[in-house]
Amino acid sequence: MKKIIALILVAILCFSVLTSCDMINNLIGGGEQGGDETPAATLDQAVEYLHSIYKDKNSSTPRDFDVFAQVRVSGVIFPIEWTCDNDAIVIRESTKAGMYTVDLPDSTDVDLTYTLTATISDANGNKQTKSYTFVMPVSNNTGITSTPVEGVAYKLYMYQTKLQQRFFALTTTQNNENKFINTTNDAKGGADFYVEQVDGGVKIYTTIDGVKTYVYAHTTTAEDGKVSKYVGYSAENSTVFNYVAETNSWQTTIEGTKYVFGTYGDYKTMCISEATYINKDNTGVSQFVVEFMTSEYAETLAPDEEVKVEEPANGSTLSIAEALELGMKVVSYSTNKFYVTGTVTKITNSTYGNLYIADDKGNEILVYGTYNADGSIRFDAMENQPKVGDTITVYGVVGNYNSAAQMKNAWITAINGEELGGNTPNPDAPSTELGIVTNPEVGVAYRFGLFHGNENATVFFNGQNYNNYAWYFAYDANGVDVYLETVEGVDGAYRLFFYNGDAKTYMVAFPRDGDTTKGTLKFDTVVPDTYYTFNAEYNTLIYTSVTGEQFYLGSSGTYKSISCSAISYITNADSYISHLYAAGATGEEAPHEHDFVNGKCACGETDPDYVAPEVPEDGVYTIPQVLASAEGTAVVVKGTVCEIYQAWSDQYNNISFYISDDAGNRLLVFRTGTKVSIGDQVTVTGTATLYNEVVQIAQGGTTVIDVAHTCSDFNAADCLNAATCKVCGKANGEALGHNYVDGACSVCGAAQVSGTITASKTIAELITELGWTSSTTKQTFTLDDNVTVKVNGGSNTGKAYNGDHIRVYATDTPAGTLTISVPDGYELVSVKVTTQTGTYAFLCIDGSDADISNTTAAISGTSVVLNSVKNGSDGKQVRVMAIEVVYKAV
Repeated sequence: MKKIIALILVAILCFSVLTSCDMINNLIGGGEQGGDETPAATLDQAVEYLHSIYKDKNSSTPRDFDVFAQVRVSGVIFPIEWTCDNDAIVIRESTKAGMYTVDLPDSTDVDLTYTLTATISDANGNKQTKSYTFVMPVSNNTGITSTPVEGVAYKLYMYQTKLQQRFFALTTTQNNENKFINTTNDAKGGADFYVEQVDGGVKIYTTIDGVKTYVYAHTTTAEDGKVSKYVGYSAENSTVFNYVAETNSWQTTIEGTKYVFGTYGDYKTMCISEATYINKDNTGVSQFVVEFMTSEYAETLAPDEEVKVEEPANGSTLSIAEALELGMKVVSYSTNKFYVTGTVTKITNSTYGNLYIADDKGNEILVYGTYNADGSIRFDAMENQPKVGDTITVYGVVGNYNSAAQMKNAWITAINGEELGGNTPNPDAPSTELGIVTNPEVGVAYRFGLFHGNENATVFFNGQNYNNYAWYFAYDANGVDVYLETVEGVDGAYRLFFYNGDAKTYMVAFPRDGDTTKGTLKFDTVVPDTYYTFNAEYNTLIYTSVTGEQFYLGSSGTYKSISCSAISYITNADSYISHLYAAGATGEEAPHEHDFVNGKCACGETDPDYVAPEVPEDGVYTIPQVLASAEGTAVVVKGTVCEIYQAWSDQYNNISFYISDDAGNRLLVFRTGTKVSIGDQVTVTGTATLYNEVVQIAQGGTTVIDVAHTCSDFNAADCLNAATCKVCGKANGEALGHNYVDGACSVCGAAQVSGTITASKTIAELITELGWTSSTTKQTFTLDDNVTVKVNGGSNTGKAYNGDHIRVYATDTPAGTLTISVPDGYELVSVKVTTQTGTYAFLCIDGSDADISNTTAAISGTSVVLNSVKNGSDGKQVRVMAIEVVYKAV
């Protein structure tokens, strides 16, 4: 048995089909074997039931898993014997009662296909068999360790059984709040981590922006005594983790309480949880622990594909057995809602209406939270509450919690066959009555919108981003239904969501970095940590950040979008506050006098009499022609840079500027990725965009700037480098070269050498030494007193990541290059550029197509250019880890 995963026993197949806790007991618990009176059909039922469990199995099995040793149907237990057609696989008793463990090899260098055969028998000796084929993909579990050592690069990862994916830690945290560590399912994209051996365990660290940074677990305690648990990164604080073999987990102690490093439920981020929540039975089932995997092994892994579950159509009727089966297949809860009918067997919470319903075959499911027929009245306030023994129909989502299937926040639509009153969901007959909601309820469909004073109309969120910008919600006269859900453990808190196609999509707010007046909005299909509270004074939803700033959702001025602004702006005359409205509400544009600009009104109406300027024969517009163009017109225009409107931003890699013609006409070119200077002659290829009733060339991937630039301001030349233009970087003349006197350069002091010399540095060293970050591009640096390396290319080339490499993009414009040079008096002999291996781009010497990555290539002369070359569809960048140059004096 494997040292590391022996205690995990991840029940990949078992988990995907488990039903409720009662159903588990029914399957593997006590009972008596049927006697001679048992009808033969009962064995058929047992076989059919087993087949329903494994017919939609996940055929990929990278780790050990459990299978049932018996099933129970109508109170009769049927034992199962499992055999395998591959001697490399052992089937043995599990540590879990009523289960067998399928014990896979430690490693395999080919896909290992095998078939498990289940033999089901009854008390009369009758037997039937069912077979299922699986594949153990190429894997090497020896790359997973519980004893990490110093100096070895590891990935921090966890296997999320619910999602059937491995997730690897990144160096970022959710919403940049240092609370939960973000992950990726691509092992190659995960950050590298190292350990320091200390008393009591290990400290875990990585490199972020060139700084050694530790994994840091911490807690906060609110005034009411509630403790919040977080894990993130810190350059100053470090956490000591120790390995606990029983649960295969890394744990730490904070103020006397033990915490486990991992996650739970269907979360993809890494967090910490009380150690009391985890045990050997739920490790890998509902609690997922962080483990160490060598980076060397991780580089061989392909990303695990996300599990897709096909659901019945929204509004379908399911039996309880079907609801149990679907509830354990979906990751958390279904996207669609379903009708399920059963008899109430017990009511466990008379306030929220938590109850169990069962069918006549003994199948039983928990309904967690119930409401009246339209979701507007909670169970405790219902006049006609169901009681034990009543047969009810409920309408809601199905899913799972703590390894048990359940329904959640369901509407009771019928009791003992009598349809209840209320607005049973009917999308074909929505209410059209407008009205701001002053007492929102969970589970009720609403419209989300506002009265926009500038447009003199009520408008609604339409399920889209405004102009494809992630941080604005779009609106129009028509809207989509939105819903509220409660936040467990936080009174009066709501999440806001809608259905984007079949995907339950949350509308999430969070602060912008360093900005206390503006927030950011986004869509997310993952349950967010952030939430809203309802402000009765303004009848609106308020978001409060972790630092206490409050934001409201709304619009202002002439903006045609819903954004997130500081609550201090809510009383401004041009601020328009969002509200929840009755379901099905439809806005209407108020009549107004159209104000056409270049053929288009701000309301979207076009001028039928508008005549667009003709496209010039040479395809090049004048600035007046562009200013007269309709929004969306593709143009090419020439002009002289006359004003820098917004200076170059290294953070966003863009600049905004005006161009003009000889007559003084001006045109704004907004946020483009090419640096320019006043006086440059430029050709702009882009799209005319209307903003505040004035045409401009707006930010976008189609905007291309061709600069005809006259170099005039230069960086001074030195011994190793020629003078370079401060704007475009073009070299002017030659390097000065060393002037040796008595064995040393009289200018820079470099020692005169003879024979061959080796100069080398790792990128990790340079990142630390020079402070490179993911926004640093086009570097020039030295390996020693004589060897200079120039990184050149487009706006991405040279960016530093993970504290150990820079990226040279073959897909940049121009493509990325490395230029290596030595001054006069020296000659290059060879170069070796160490790069990350995998499906990446590669390097070749200018004029050749031979890949020289990770090889020692012979060169000559005083300078050589290495080109980045795209490798297939995926290989777009070279990840440079180190450079070694051999040269000699001549």
